[in-house]
Order: sequence, then C-alpha cells, then structure tokens
Amino acid sequence: MLVLDDNNREYADEFKSLLNVFEGNYVYYDDVSSLFSIEISQFDTVILTTIGTESAKIVKYIRTKDDDVRIIVSEAAFTPEFLSLGGSVVANTYAIVPSLSVRNTETELIEECERLLTDHRFLSIEQMKRFLSRSIINTREGYLYFTPDGISQKIGLYKVIEGQFKEVFLE
Repeated sequence: MLVLDDNNREYADEFKSLLNVFEGNYVYYDDVSSLFSIEISQFDTVILTTIGTESAKIVKYIRTKDDDVRIIVSEAAFTPEFLSLGGSVVANTYAIVPSLSVRNTETELIEECERLLTDHRFLSIEQMKRFLSRSIINTREGYLYFTPDGISQKIGLYKVIEGQFKEVFLE
C-alpha cells in the first residue's frame, strides 16, 4: 500500500512505479480520514511518502488497525519530529534514504570533465561553463553532478530502534 503525500504529488507520484512490480494500491493522504476506507490488514507493507509529522500520525493510525504490517517511510519522514511525535509507536519502522557520498567527488568530477572534453567538442570555454553550470548541484554535503547514467547515490536502509534511526546493514 502506498500512502502518497497529497501536498507534494510530483514527488509522491514517482513511487507509483512500485505498483508495476508489486501488487497493491495507493491513496493520497490529506489527513487521517484519507485512510478510513482502506482495509490495512489486506496489505503486508505500507510505504509512506509524507513528511515526518504526518508520517508519525499515519503510523499511529496504521498500528491501531494492524500492528504486524511492515511500514517503510521515505526520506521525507527521516526527521527528529517523526521520532519524537511517533514515540514508541514508530519502533521497527523502516526508512529508505538516499545518502550522499562525497568521497572522491573531486576525482570523479575531474574524470567526468575529461570524458566531457573527449566526447563533446565545445566551441568555447564559455560553452563548457554553461554546460557544467547546468550539470552540477551544490549541496550542503558537497557537489553532485549528472552523468549519462544520472546521479548515482548509495541508498541507506534504517530501522527505528530505541527511538533512533539505526542503519541496517545487509550482507
């Protein structure tokens, strides 16, 4: 079951592609009443795309209907508010969060520039600068850049244990 954020449909709708692989349904969440018509017990997993405060409310509601259902939140709920508002009810909730890797970013960017110079014949330095200005994103964690394969990011799997998000390591 997908519980999609009605206030951020562009982001939430990307999760609908999961229904091409897994059998299920979706609902847009505006408030808890959005879930009243859903029979939670018919699903083994519920995925939330809502922000932390709303996700905590949803988890509390879902747990009253089916305490055994697996709940997964997106990075939108990966917040201290989710933990504090949810309290013990959000224990064992999973979070799937892209994590930024900034190690060797400079080397990777230099290699990418080398590939760009080899593959593209820029007519001027200004043309290359314009190309790069549309291809690089400056974040708090460092620079990210687009490659032909997109932005490659490690995905972290976390579980709420003892009131904290703890990374789950899979072997």
